[in-house]
Amino acid sequence: MWSWKTIQESLGSLVPPYLRRGLLRLYIVIAVPWVAWFGFQTISALDQHGPVWRYVSAPLLSLLIVPVGAPILFFAIVWVLAGFRSSAPNQDDFPGLEPKSVWDVLRKNPNFQKQKEMFEFQSLLCENGVDADELPNAQGEFGMTPSNPVPCKTVFGSNAYLDRLRAPDGSKVVYRRVGYLPSNVTPQPVDAYVLYHSNGEKLATIYISPYQKRISGKAPRGFTLVGEQSP
Repeated sequence: MWSWKTIQESLGSLVPPYLRRGLLRLYIVIAVPWVAWFGFQTISALDQHGPVWRYVSAPLLSLLIVPVGAPILFFAIVWVLAGFRSSAPNQDDFPGLEPKSVWDVLRKNPNFQKQKEMFEFQSLLCENGVDADELPNAQGEFGMTPSNPVPCKTVFGSNAYLDRLRAPDGSKVVYRRVGYLPSNVTPQPVDAYVLYHSNGEKLATIYISPYQKRISGKAPRGFTLVGEQSP
Protein backbone atom coordinates (compact mmCIF):
# COMPACT_ATOMS: atom_id res chain seq x y z
CA MET A 1 0.00 0.00 0.00
CA TRP A 2 1.22 3.51 -0.90
CA SER A 3 1.98 5.41 2.29
CA TRP A 4 4.57 7.83 3.59
CA LYS A 5 5.93 5.11 5.88
CA THR A 6 6.38 2.79 2.89
CA ILE A 7 8.23 5.51 0.99
CA GLN A 8 10.49 6.23 3.97
CA GLU A 9 11.34 2.54 4.45
CA SER A 10 11.98 2.08 0.74
CA LEU A 11 14.11 5.21 0.53
CA GLY A 12 16.19 4.19 3.55
CA SER A 13 16.82 0.64 2.32
CA LEU A 14 17.41 1.33 -1.39
CA VAL A 15 19.15 4.72 -1.41
CA PRO A 16 22.13 5.15 0.95
CA PRO A 17 22.56 8.49 2.78
CA TYR A 18 25.51 9.70 0.68
CA LEU A 19 23.51 9.11 -2.52
CA ARG A 20 20.50 10.93 -1.11
CA ARG A 21 22.69 13.95 -0.29
CA GLY A 22 24.11 13.97 -3.81
CA LEU A 23 20.67 13.73 -5.42
CA LEU A 24 19.37 16.57 -3.23
CA ARG A 25 22.22 18.85 -4.28
CA LEU A 26 21.70 17.93 -7.92
CA TYR A 27 18.00 18.72 -7.54
CA ILE A 28 18.78 22.16 -6.06
CA VAL A 29 21.35 22.98 -8.75
CA ILE A 30 18.84 22.18 -11.51
CA ALA A 31 15.63 23.40 -9.85
CA VAL A 32 16.80 26.90 -8.84
CA PRO A 33 17.76 28.16 -12.34
CA TRP A 34 14.82 26.22 -13.80
CA VAL A 35 12.33 28.00 -11.54
CA ALA A 36 14.04 31.34 -12.12
CA TRP A 37 13.92 31.03 -15.90
CA PHE A 38 10.39 29.71 -16.30
CA GLY A 39 9.18 32.01 -13.53
CA PHE A 40 10.50 34.91 -15.57
CA GLN A 41 8.81 33.48 -18.67
CA THR A 42 5.51 33.17 -16.81
CA ILE A 43 5.64 36.76 -15.55
CA SER A 44 6.56 38.00 -19.01
CA ALA A 45 3.61 36.16 -20.50
CA LEU A 46 1.26 38.16 -18.30
CA ASP A 47 2.16 41.28 -20.28
CA GLN A 48 1.06 39.71 -23.54
CA HIS A 49 -2.13 40.96 -25.23
CA GLY A 50 -4.92 38.47 -25.56
CA PRO A 51 -6.13 35.59 -23.40
CA VAL A 52 -3.76 35.28 -20.45
CA TRP A 53 -4.00 31.49 -20.20
CA ARG A 54 -2.94 31.11 -23.78
CA TYR A 55 0.45 32.66 -23.07
CA VAL A 56 0.89 31.62 -19.43
CA SER A 57 -0.01 27.92 -19.61
CA ALA A 58 3.16 26.70 -21.38
CA PRO A 59 5.77 28.43 -19.16
CA LEU A 60 3.71 27.72 -16.03
CA LEU A 61 3.51 24.01 -16.76
CA SER A 62 7.22 23.95 -17.59
CA LEU A 63 7.90 25.73 -14.32
CA LEU A 64 6.35 22.81 -12.37
CA ILE A 65 8.14 19.99 -14.21
CA VAL A 66 11.40 19.99 -12.23
CA PRO A 67 10.47 21.30 -8.74
CA VAL A 68 7.28 19.20 -8.49
CA GLY A 69 7.51 16.48 -11.09
CA ALA A 70 11.07 15.34 -10.32
CA PRO A 71 10.44 14.50 -6.62
CA ILE A 72 7.19 12.71 -7.51
CA LEU A 73 8.97 10.64 -10.18
CA PHE A 74 11.88 9.87 -7.84
CA PHE A 75 9.65 8.60 -4.99
CA ALA A 76 7.53 6.62 -7.45
CA ILE A 77 10.63 4.84 -8.81
CA VAL A 78 11.89 4.07 -5.30
CA TRP A 79 8.51 2.69 -4.28
CA VAL A 80 8.28 0.49 -7.40
CA LEU A 81 11.82 -0.87 -6.88
CA ALA A 82 10.99 -1.67 -3.26
CA GLY A 83 8.25 -3.96 -4.49
CA PHE A 84 10.84 -6.26 -6.05
CA ARG A 85 12.74 -6.73 -2.78
CA SER A 86 12.11 -9.89 -0.77
CA SER A 87 10.96 -8.98 2.70
CA ALA A 88 11.43 -10.99 5.89
CA PRO A 89 8.31 -12.89 7.05
CA ASN A 90 6.14 -10.94 9.43
CA GLN A 91 5.70 -12.77 12.72
CA ASP A 92 2.14 -11.42 12.96
CA ASP A 93 1.32 -13.22 9.71
CA PHE A 94 2.86 -16.46 11.02
CA PRO A 95 1.90 -16.90 14.71
CA GLY A 96 3.84 -20.15 14.98
CA LEU A 97 7.04 -18.60 13.69
CA GLU A 98 9.49 -17.78 16.49
CA PRO A 99 12.92 -16.17 16.22
CA LYS A 100 15.70 -18.75 16.57
CA SER A 101 18.77 -18.28 18.70
CA VAL A 102 22.11 -20.03 18.26
CA TRP A 103 21.13 -22.38 21.07
CA ASP A 104 17.88 -23.30 19.25
CA VAL A 105 19.88 -24.20 16.14
CA LEU A 106 22.41 -26.25 18.12
CA ARG A 107 19.71 -28.18 19.93
CA LYS A 108 18.39 -29.45 16.61
CA ASN A 109 21.83 -30.42 15.34
CA PRO A 110 22.21 -34.24 15.64
CA ASN A 111 26.00 -34.04 16.12
CA PHE A 112 25.58 -31.52 18.92
CA GLN A 113 22.93 -33.70 20.54
CA LYS A 114 25.24 -36.69 20.41
CA GLN A 115 28.10 -34.74 21.99
CA LYS A 116 25.77 -33.36 24.65
CA GLU A 117 24.50 -36.83 25.59
CA MET A 118 28.08 -38.13 25.76
CA PHE A 119 29.12 -35.25 28.02
CA GLU A 120 26.14 -35.82 30.34
CA PHE A 121 26.93 -39.55 30.55
CA GLN A 122 30.61 -38.92 31.30
CA SER A 123 29.66 -36.29 33.89
CA LEU A 124 27.68 -38.93 35.77
CA LEU A 125 30.80 -41.09 35.93
CA CYS A 126 32.66 -38.16 37.48
CA GLU A 127 30.34 -37.74 40.47
CA ASN A 128 32.45 -40.03 42.66
CA GLY A 129 35.72 -38.50 41.52
CA VAL A 130 38.21 -36.33 43.39
CA ASP A 131 37.92 -32.55 43.64
CA ALA A 132 41.62 -31.69 43.63
CA ASP A 133 44.50 -30.68 41.36
CA GLU A 134 46.26 -33.98 42.10
CA LEU A 135 44.92 -37.34 43.26
CA PRO A 136 45.59 -37.79 46.99
CA ASN A 137 46.83 -41.37 46.60
CA ALA A 138 49.00 -40.62 43.55
CA GLN A 139 52.42 -42.16 43.15
CA GLY A 140 55.26 -40.93 40.96
CA GLU A 141 55.75 -37.75 38.97
CA PHE A 142 52.59 -35.77 38.29
CA GLY A 143 51.10 -36.44 34.87
CA MET A 144 54.05 -38.52 33.73
CA THR A 145 53.01 -41.91 35.10
CA PRO A 146 49.71 -43.85 35.06
CA SER A 147 49.84 -43.90 38.87
CA ASN A 148 49.73 -40.08 39.04
CA PRO A 149 47.41 -38.98 36.21
CA VAL A 150 46.15 -35.46 35.70
CA PRO A 151 42.59 -35.17 37.11
CA CYS A 152 40.04 -33.95 34.55
CA LYS A 153 36.27 -33.94 34.23
CA THR A 154 35.20 -35.92 31.13
CA VAL A 155 37.13 -36.35 27.90
CA PHE A 156 35.95 -32.87 26.92
CA GLY A 157 37.72 -31.60 30.02
CA SER A 158 40.86 -33.47 28.99
CA ASN A 159 40.84 -31.67 25.64
CA ALA A 160 40.29 -28.34 27.39
CA TYR A 161 43.25 -29.03 29.69
CA LEU A 162 45.53 -29.99 26.82
CA ASP A 163 44.49 -26.92 24.83
CA ARG A 164 45.76 -24.77 27.70
CA LEU A 165 49.03 -26.66 28.06
CA ARG A 166 52.19 -24.98 26.81
CA ALA A 167 55.64 -26.36 26.01
CA PRO A 168 58.74 -25.21 27.93
CA ASP A 169 59.32 -22.44 25.37
CA GLY A 170 55.71 -21.23 25.72
CA SER A 171 54.42 -22.61 22.43
CA LYS A 172 51.15 -24.49 22.19
CA VAL A 173 51.50 -28.26 22.22
CA VAL A 174 50.04 -30.70 19.73
CA TYR A 175 48.54 -33.78 21.35
CA ARG A 176 47.36 -37.18 20.22
CA ARG A 177 45.53 -39.80 22.26
CA VAL A 178 47.31 -43.13 21.90
CA GLY A 179 45.11 -45.31 24.09
CA TYR A 180 44.21 -46.10 27.69
CA LEU A 181 45.62 -48.35 30.40
CA PRO A 182 44.77 -49.38 33.96
CA SER A 183 45.97 -47.47 37.00
CA ASN A 184 46.44 -48.56 40.60
CA VAL A 185 45.15 -45.22 41.96
CA THR A 186 41.78 -45.01 40.20
CA PRO A 187 39.15 -47.65 39.41
CA GLN A 188 38.74 -46.36 35.86
CA PRO A 189 41.44 -46.53 33.19
CA VAL A 190 43.58 -43.50 32.40
CA ASP A 191 44.13 -42.05 28.93
CA ALA A 192 47.62 -41.66 27.45
CA TYR A 193 48.44 -38.64 25.26
CA VAL A 194 51.63 -38.01 23.33
CA LEU A 195 52.63 -34.33 23.31
CA TYR A 196 54.50 -32.78 20.41
CA HIS A 197 56.09 -29.41 19.86
CA SER A 198 54.70 -27.34 17.00
CA ASN A 199 57.86 -28.21 15.07
CA GLY A 200 57.01 -31.92 15.30
CA GLU A 201 59.41 -32.84 18.10
CA LYS A 202 58.03 -35.30 20.64
CA LEU A 203 57.98 -33.76 24.11
CA ALA A 204 56.43 -36.31 26.45
CA THR A 205 53.65 -38.77 27.13
CA ILE A 206 51.22 -37.67 29.83
CA TYR A 207 48.39 -39.55 31.51
CA ILE A 208 44.95 -38.14 32.29
CA SER A 209 42.12 -39.47 34.45
CA PRO A 210 38.92 -38.03 32.91
CA TYR A 211 36.65 -39.26 35.71
CA GLN A 212 37.26 -36.62 38.38
CA LYS A 213 35.03 -33.79 39.62
CA ARG A 214 37.01 -30.96 38.04
CA ILE A 215 39.90 -30.11 35.75
CA SER A 216 43.28 -29.83 37.41
CA GLY A 217 44.97 -26.45 37.56
CA LYS A 218 48.41 -28.02 37.83
CA ALA A 219 50.79 -28.62 34.93
CA PRO A 220 53.32 -31.45 34.61
CA ARG A 221 56.95 -30.55 35.25
CA GLY A 222 58.41 -28.49 32.38
CA PHE A 223 55.00 -27.40 31.10
CA THR A 224 52.73 -24.47 31.93
CA LEU A 225 49.01 -23.77 31.80
CA VAL A 226 47.53 -20.61 30.30
CA GLY A 227 44.07 -19.10 30.45
CA GLU A 228 41.33 -19.57 32.99
CA GLN A 229 40.59 -22.94 34.48
CA SER A 230 37.33 -24.54 33.37
CA PRO A 231 34.92 -25.73 36.06
